[in-house]
Amino acid sequence: MKVAVPMDMDTISDADSAKYFLIFKIEEKEVVDTKTLLTLEEMLKEKPNAIILNKREKFNGKMENYFCEKNDVDACILEFIEGNLEKIE
Repeated sequence: MKVAVPMDMDTISDADSAKYFLIFKIEEKEVVDTKTLLTLEEMLKEKPNAIILNKREKFNGKMENYFCEKNDVDACILEFIEGNLEKIE
């Protein structure tokens, strides 16, 4: 599964104003690969299965949207892997 995280420095940001996007690939509850992309267009070309957001607003209907109330990216990734993030419907 590929998951996108919009970022600004080391914190999650709005997808529309992100400075860059972190794409991480998960296999068997473990991050096996990461990639940094500089634009929204590049991120969408990667076709991630999900995106982690810092707002309870759906970003894209083609991928699963998850809300993380923390700003720390590492903490949000861990929460996602453990299945503790709220899915935005």
